[in-house]
Amino acid sequence: LRVCIVVGEAAVIASTSDGGRVYTRNTVPTGLKFDLNSLTIKDDRKGFTKKYSAFAAGNGGTILMTEDGGATPWTAVGAGATTADLNSIFTYDGRRTWVVGTGGTILYTSNAKDFEVQTTPVTTTLYGVSCQNPTSCAAVGAPDATPKVCLCLSISLSSSSSSSSFFLFLILILPVRLPQLTLLCVPQLTPTPLQATVLITDDGGETWSQKTQIGPSTNVFAGTLYGVAHCTSNVIMIVGSGGTILKTLGAGEAWDYIPSR
Repeated sequence: LRVCIVVGEAAVIASTSDGGRVYTRNTVPTGLKFDLNSLTIKDDRKGFTKKYSAFAAGNGGTILMTEDGGATPWTAVGAGATTADLNSIFTYDGRRTWVVGTGGTILYTSNAKDFEVQTTPVTTTLYGVSCQNPTSCAAVGAPDATPKVCLCLSISLSSSSSSSSFFLFLILILPVRLPQLTLLCVPQLTPTPLQATVLITDDGGETWSQKTQIGPSTNVFAGTLYGVAHCTSNVIMIVGSGGTILKTLGAGEAWDYIPSR
């Protein structure tokens, strides 16, 4: 069989088993109208058993799955895990599956049904995810513009006997003494250069780390990354805006530009 599946607007899913000559509209849950943005499929055939596990992800936290290439109705999974718009989904073996989306969202399931939110260091939109094995994964997205440092907010209070000032640094409170009454309220942001978002995990998503220099040191890429392929334990390829192609041979520690036309 030459099975292909396509997804699109308004929860449309269609599949073919003849290499694309004829596509048949698949059945999705009643009332589902969200756009579907990504598809991942795992060929689980063994011998003469024809089994294709596939997942589709889309807006409003929509995740659908099938175990037969869409021959029977798709079922909704991961209910309530998120309401974020989901842009990319990847399954390693038809069970262990990752999906990424807006707000730095990354979801994971180990049983193809129950998705849980994984903690990430960014709040930007993620557009791509790929795993080389069940532990080594990469996710990419829009530049991270989240402020990294917020300087102190100082409020000073005074009485006839003593005065005190409270400095708030993020959630850290440090009381000190001041000899006079002042009232100062000046939040400041330390500017952080935009940088492309590349997240790496070596433990299946228990912890995600952000790579801080994407590209050679003399030409760091600060645009949006849309796709990623985690080819081997060390080789990762990513593509982005402006025809950008980047490659690492060191598991994300150093990147080189690949010429594109």
